[in-house]
Amino acid sequence: MKQTSNKKEEANAPKNSKRKNIFVQKSDNRPVIVIERSSWEKRIDWCCMLFLVMMTLRISTTWKSLPAKIDTAFALSGQAMNTSGKGTLLVVLGISIFLFMFLSFFSRHPYGFNYPVAVTKKNAKSLYQLGSMMMAWIKLLIMILFANVVFSAIELALGGDPITSVYITFGVSAGCILVLVYFLLQMRKLKDDTNAANK
Repeated sequence: MKQTSNKKEEANAPKNSKRKNIFVQKSDNRPVIVIERSSWEKRIDWCCMLFLVMMTLRISTTWKSLPAKIDTAFALSGQAMNTSGKGTLLVVLGISIFLFMFLSFFSRHPYGFNYPVAVTKKNAKSLYQLGSMMMAWIKLLIMILFANVVFSAIELALGGDPITSVYITFGVSAGCILVLVYFLLQMRKLKDDTNAANK
C-alpha cells in the first residue's frame, strides 16, 4: 500500500519539482514554487543592464586615451592606493557581467535560499517573493559598485577627481546592510504570522 501511495504522489507532483534537486536537499520538504518576477524586479534588471551598457561604452570610448597604467583603488582622501594595467577595466566588466547573469539565474530559484524562518506551505510563496526581491536589490547595488570602480578609474586617468568614489562605495555598502536587515525583518514577520495562524 505504501509503494502504491508513493507512486501516486510522484505522479501528482508538479513538473517543476524536479528542480528541487538543484538547490534543495532531498531531506528538505520545503515546497518548490516557481515565482514570477514582479514589475519591480524587471525594472531593477533593466537598471542593472543599463549600468553594464554604460560601463561598456565608457571603456570602449576612452580606451585609446587611457594610459597603460591606471589607478583602481582610492583612499578616503580620494588619493590612489593601487595601480594596475588598464586591462583591469575589462576584468571588472567581465566580472560584472558574470555576477549579473549568475545572480539573475540564482534569483529564479528562491526555494534554494536560506531563510531565517522555517519554510512551510503557508508562507513559502511570500518568503520566496521576498528572497527574490532581496536578491534583485543586492544585484543592483553590486552593479553600482562595479560601475563606480570603472567610472572613477577612468575619470582619474583622464585627469578628473574621483573623491566621490569613496562616498559611493560607503553608500553602496550601507545600502546592502539596510536591504539585508529590511528583508530579514520582513521574513521574520512571516514566522509570527504563521505561528498566530496555527494557534
